[in-house]
Parts: sequence; structure tokens; C-alpha cells
Amino acid sequence: MKLKMNTPGHLPFKASAMPLRQAGVVLIMALVMLTVLTLIGVSSMSSSTLEMKVAGNMQQHMVAFQAAQSRLAFASADDPANPIDYLIAIDVTDPSSWPVQTCNVGQGCNNGAGWVAAAEVSYISCAKGFGNSLQSGKGFSYRTFEIVATGETAALSSRSVQASGIRYPVKGCGDEI
Repeated sequence: MKLKMNTPGHLPFKASAMPLRQAGVVLIMALVMLTVLTLIGVSSMSSSTLEMKVAGNMQQHMVAFQAAQSRLAFASADDPANPIDYLIAIDVTDPSSWPVQTCNVGQGCNNGAGWVAAAEVSYISCAKGFGNSLQSGKGFSYRTFEIVATGETAALSSRSVQASGIRYPVKGCGDEI
């Protein structure tokens, strides 16, 4: 058997095995895959940007919430700097004369932080409590106050309003004036 050497006119394989013209399917598939990967990348970037905004808003809301909570605690605390007087003279017969006391940044409640908070304390009523004495009418009485605190961030981008009630012991109802 004689081996033929490849000469310029002879191919070692059949010419019909190779297509004469390539259709470019691989190029089209590569472009489609590249487009899909680009869309996935862009959507994940916008999703992470949205998550950052949500986290920032939650942080601002928590600052405002904590500011309101701290003002509630301060307004009800027994602190010499607290401007709220729970033993103020109150005419129980005239609800229109009941004062609304405020505790805000300008009244000794400075905080020096990145938030602003104020509290309003309103007298609600007085009720006789149950005492531990065997004599009738010797128990404590309680004044009931409502505290509404508002906390805001320094940039005023978030606000929280909290309300609480407080009972303050007094000698007796009707003795307020």
C-alpha cells in the first residue's frame, strides 16, 4: 500500500465534513449570554442601592424613636434639671385652666446629639388610691398625666411621636389648689 503525501490539491479528509459557510450561532449565543449577565448585574446593583436606602431610613427612624423615648423617660424622671412639676397647683373644677408643661431643648433638656426631642405633659385627672391603712380615706391619691414626646433627627428627615401615662402620688384629690 502506497501512502500519498499531502499535496496542495489533496486534503487528508473529506471536504464535505466542513461546512462551506459558518452561520455564527456561537457569536449570537455569546452575545445573548453577555446581555443576560449584564441585566443580572444591573438589577443586583439597583437592589443593593434600594437596600442601602431602606437601612438608612430604618436607622433614621430608630434615632427619632430613641429620642422620643428618652424624652419620655426624662419628663417622668425625678431629676433636678427636669422642668416638669407634677405638684403644680391645678384647679380640678376648670379643665380649661389645666396647664400643658413642656420639656424641650430650650428648657434645660439639651442633649448635644444628632436629634431634637420635646415632651408635653398634660394633667388628666386625680383618683383616690387604695391604701394600706385600716382607716377610711387614708390611702394615697394619684394624679394622672399624659406625656406626648416627639423625637426628630437633626436633619428633620424622620419623626417619631410616643405617648405614655404616668401616675404621681399626692396627699389627696381636691387638695390641688
